[in-house]
Formats: sequence, structure tokens, C-alpha cells
Amino acid sequence: IIAEDVKLIGELPADLVDLVPEVVEINVAYNQITGSIPSEWGTFTALKRIFIGDNRLSGSIPSELGTLSTLMQLEAYNNDLTGTIPAELTGLSYLRRLYIAGNLLTGKLPTVWGPELMF
Repeated sequence: IIAEDVKLIGELPADLVDLVPEVVEINVAYNQITGSIPSEWGTFTALKRIFIGDNRLSGSIPSELGTLSTLMQLEAYNNDLTGTIPAELTGLSYLRRLYIAGNLLTGKLPTVWGPELMF
């Protein structure tokens, strides 16, 4: 699913996983999306890349994303995300890029990450 920089408004749909459970990429960066990252997205079965940067997202990064065993990239930069980075993300063995700068996150980075992860 690619809808980058097309002036989308509204919220990220929680039921997207029911409609297209085998989606590999979600790219809705550079839009005007509000609300939070749905915890339901943790049930996607083949998701490799999430690009949701440069929107108006708020709330925390759901710990449920830590169950996305195929996830390689999570880019949620330049939003209004709060809270801490979920420790559950450290178990994602394929995660290579975590780009979350430009948010209101607090706390320390989890201490255990894969050796090839880029921030």
C-alpha cells in the first residue's frame, strides 16, 4: 500500500489487517494523518516496511508491533509520538532501520538490539 505525499487526512485504519493481512509495505508518509498507530497492526503476517513519517500521529508506539516477525523497517519520524520505545521491538530479528526522530519520545533506548540495526 503506497500513498505517500498525497494529502491523506484521517486516521490509520485498525481494520486494515482484516482487509489485506498479507500486505508487505505500508507507505503513507508525508500526509496529514492523525490519531495513533493501531495496535492491531501487530497481527499482519508478512509486513516488512512501515513508513508513516511526517504526519500528525500521536500516542505511543504499540508494543504489539514487536510481534511483526518479518518487519525490516519502521519509519515514524516527525510525528507527535509519546512514551518510550517498546522493549518488544528488540526481538525483531529482521529489523534493520528504526527512524523515529522528531517525536516526543522519552526514556532510554532498550539495551539489546540486533547488530545491524540503524537508527
